[in-house]
Amino acid sequence: MTDPDARLYKKGKGQEAYPRYLVHDVIDVQSRVILSRRASLATGTAERETSLEQLASIQFRHPWITIRTLSADKAYGTTEYLEALFVQGITPLVPLRRKEMEEIPTWKRRAKDPAQEARRQAKVRDVQIRNQARLIQQQGGYRSIQALRTRCEHVFAEGKECHGLDRARSRGLYAMEEQALLTAVVQNLKRLCRFRKKRGGTGSLACAKPELGAGSPTRLPILWRQTAGRMASKIRHVGSLCPINSPAF
Repeated sequence: MTDPDARLYKKGKGQEAYPRYLVHDVIDVQSRVILSRRASLATGTAERETSLEQLASIQFRHPWITIRTLSADKAYGTTEYLEALFVQGITPLVPLRRKEMEEIPTWKRRAKDPAQEARRQAKVRDVQIRNQARLIQQQGGYRSIQALRTRCEHVFAEGKECHGLDRARSRGLYAMEEQALLTAVVQNLKRLCRFRKKRGGTGSLACAKPELGAGSPTRLPILWRQTAGRMASKIRHVGSLCPINSPAF
């Protein structure tokens, strides 16, 4: 029986299309902490639409987090998406399909129709937005920061190989969203254990010890919250990507 919410989707050319969902991540590329994870229907615009919703949700729920730059692949290099990032004060590190600078369009005659003039101004604004994104790519730190975007792939690979995110366990978008969120919780807990200071052990052993010098078992969740707060305060660059295609039943 086919999942009614799944859509036929293939990641690349030459691949066979299967009923799938898309899973979207926004992560801090320095710590690999997942800031937001969502599942969506496999549509042609789901990547960009969901990414903007995730960014808005992060800034609404955690106003102390300041996102300065965002890395993504060429699928996000549309004028509408770039403009939305500029409006939010986020510097897009997104490679465009066309690398050459575009000339600002000009016209020999003035437009007598206000609607035509508005369309001309929209074309000029779109070219300026794309050229602004290309100028950012020419800066010295672009390549070094963009290279960290591969860590998004590492997070997805971990979820698929170690936590069963390569296949939907239940039917329906709501069930897929629940599975994706629970997987993200497990992955973030692993990172919290790794980022904790060593106190009589390392990794999961250090986190599992209730006695951490204060003599109270309740100190463990407090330290976890403090560790998460320190990590969140250092967030400067995030990556947004959507390479996971979770096959439905």
